[in-house]
Amino acid sequence: AHSFRFRDQLTGQVRTAGRRVRDDERISFNEEIGGYALFGSVPPISDIQGGVYVSEELPQHLTDLLLRAIPQSLAYMETEFDTPLRHPPMIILTRRPNVGQGISFRGGVVDGQVVMQIGGDAVDSDDAGVRSQVRTMAAGGIVHEMAHLWNVGLVLSPNPEEAWIHEGGADAISWRVLTEIFDLSSGYMNRQHADALNHCASALASGSFYTAIEGGNYRAHYSCGATIMLAIERDLQTEGGD
Repeated sequence: AHSFRFRDQLTGQVRTAGRRVRDDERISFNEEIGGYALFGSVPPISDIQGGVYVSEELPQHLTDLLLRAIPQSLAYMETEFDTPLRHPPMIILTRRPNVGQGISFRGGVVDGQVVMQIGGDAVDSDDAGVRSQVRTMAAGGIVHEMAHLWNVGLVLSPNPEEAWIHEGGADAISWRVLTEIFDLSSGYMNRQHADALNHCASALASGSFYTAIEGGNYRAHYSCGATIMLAIERDLQTEGGD
């Protein structure tokens, strides 16, 4: 494991794994999976035990949405997976700088710690249609990352080529959560599924899934994985399905 010592005098506060690190305390990260640390005097703004930390650079309407989405989604997934988390998650939402036009998301989950960066000029748009799209994408993004709190622990493969299992599964879960919790019409999930199916079919048109990945079409992890997961779900729901 990699070991570090942090000093609060330099940063105000250091938090990792859902707790504040004591001054000059040495902490360790697993060298295979790593870890996240939050520097600065940012208080948690949710009663979730591990803590939710939100950058002040995110617009208030987006912060309010994500603070509603996070506990509702965690409760829904815990019920659906019938598996409580071993540790309360620490969730960090930040503004991704210098992205330019449109909207961009980047996220990751390491050992119960969820980080999502949101960027792009569209985040600050006052246009009702753009704002609605940003809100839907942001909710889907954080739900996708939180889904990894469960599915990575259940099905993570050591082979990077098998990332479709957890990435596609997280996409499918996020569509389901947004449809059932956020009152989006079934058309939303149908559109997401159709887009994934079309992209997966295109990726496989000239070869196998693995040749598509080797050729740099990494989105196939998501589109083909989600398509497979939803096909399995449909089969399991069909009487006599295996």
